[in-house]
Amino acid sequence: MSAARKDARLITEAASEAGVRMDLVAADAERLRRAGEQGHGHKDAAAAYFAGFDG
Repeated sequence: MSAARKDARLITEAASEAGVRMDLVAADAERLRRAGEQGHGHKDAAAAYFAGFDG
């Protein structure tokens, strides 16, 4: 999932530089960030599910 988080961040940054809004990618990047902070960064991207919950 750490790679997916990095990719989402890179896509968002590149789009921003080009003047393109990527709202869903930015939202996904935030969800992946939260999942990583909750200790799920070593799991696959399906662990982003856990970011929908506190703790």
